[in-house]
Amino acid sequence: MVSKKLIVAVIGIVIILALFGGYFTLTKFMPAAEAGDIVKINYILKLENGSVIDTNIQSVAEENGMFNEKRTYEPMQITVNASQVIPGFDKALIGMREGQTKTVTIPPEDAYGEYKIESVGNISRTFEYDRTITTDISPVPIPLDAFKEHFGVEAKKGDIVKDAQSGYDIKVLDTNEENATVIVTYHIGQVIQVQTTGFNATVISIGANKVTFRQDPPESAEKAYGKVTYEVTPTKIIETVDVQVGDKVPYGTITEVNDDYILLDMNHPLAGKTLTFTITMVNVMKPAA
Repeated sequence: MVSKKLIVAVIGIVIILALFGGYFTLTKFMPAAEAGDIVKINYILKLENGSVIDTNIQSVAEENGMFNEKRTYEPMQITVNASQVIPGFDKALIGMREGQTKTVTIPPEDAYGEYKIESVGNISRTFEYDRTITTDISPVPIPLDAFKEHFGVEAKKGDIVKDAQSGYDIKVLDTNEENATVIVTYHIGQVIQVQTTGFNATVISIGANKVTFRQDPPESAEKAYGKVTYEVTPTKIIETVDVQVGDKVPYGTITEVNDDYILLDMNHPLAGKTLTFTITMVNVMKPAA
């Protein structure tokens, strides 16, 4: 006679199999992600040594000592095969169904590329600029129709119009049937911004077709290669890059700093690394027809 314990165990196994069978059956009929679909996913990113370096799952971030209170931990939404993520990640999403979790290992060529030594270079730590600059202000001819289109008025000899783009005053020296001869007008003490350096500059002298400016830089500024400070002498402006090893700037990461130069690594921080992603498909949304 079959014991009651055996019957209960068999029933339990049947229930578990039924539940798992139902899950896999349901998963099988969930929509599979295709190119162009909008999906929401959770992910865990590890290096080859097994260390977790990124995730959008708060509990995982807390477990690995990388929780950032300024970050919002929620499923990431992307469009499949739209180059919004690295190629290997995009490929892994194809065919995934809602509720499915998979782990993929992505080599550098499908991630952030191989590490390139040619993408590491020296940048001088100091730059010098002339404190004063002189600009030519010779008269130039402008076709009458172009003058009217740009300034919104007819060109008349002696008139002064303002250029909306630069803010400069433009004086009409003469006109003929085809052109208006114009010149940019300045006055002593006028302050402009020099496009090449971004410094404010004051007009200090005006000569025949020439104007001279004194550049006045700020104490510091943010540039593409990091924070810079300025020292001013009567004739020179000395710019010094004020960065530390490890600083991340728009072009890369600072890897060395000395009195003369900084070493800038323009490789992606994960270049040359094999990455392992554990991806969970939260939702698959087909684009509207």
